[in-house]
Amino acid sequence: MQKDRGFRVLAIVAICVAIVGLSIGYAALQQTLTITTAATTKGETWSVKFTNLGTPTLGGKAAVTTAAKLTDTLININVDLKQPGDSAVYTFDVTNAGTIDAKLNAAPTITGLKDTDPVKYTLTYADGTAIAANDTLAAGATKNLKLTVTYDQSVTTVPSTDTTYTITAVMLYVQN
Repeated sequence: MQKDRGFRVLAIVAICVAIVGLSIGYAALQQTLTITTAATTKGETWSVKFTNLGTPTLGGKAAVTTAAKLTDTLININVDLKQPGDSAVYTFDVTNAGTIDAKLNAAPTITGLKDTDPVKYTLTYADGTAIAANDTLAAGATKNLKLTVTYDQSVTTVPSTDTTYTITAVMLYVQN
């Protein structure tokens, strides 16, 4: 039995020595790899805005109610359209004064009118082409736009009281 116990002690010591030896061997065979990265972001600016609102071209008996107001992100226009065929045409620019290219997220959204209303509203580029989703506006570039508000020429009846239409056009530019 003493022999058996000595063998067991010897076996346990041998296993402990083997574990210590393997641990040292594993430590000697491992390698640490390190990646160091330096990333620098450059200063950029985002500035897409309205500029250069022109004097309106009025057709028929149309009249400007109050002078149009222009801020970087808003154009406020008030016109009276007195009879069918009257119109007001405004030209203005959209300028990317920043350093990041921009694009239109979607075609301009126009609200405030129904198809049956006698007032018609169009927003296009100054050359008459449609403004569409994903149209780009490079950094430092300017695009000329044209807004036309018209009292439909084909209207057969006119309202007997003044009717105000509040029309909103939204253009959402995002990073290109």
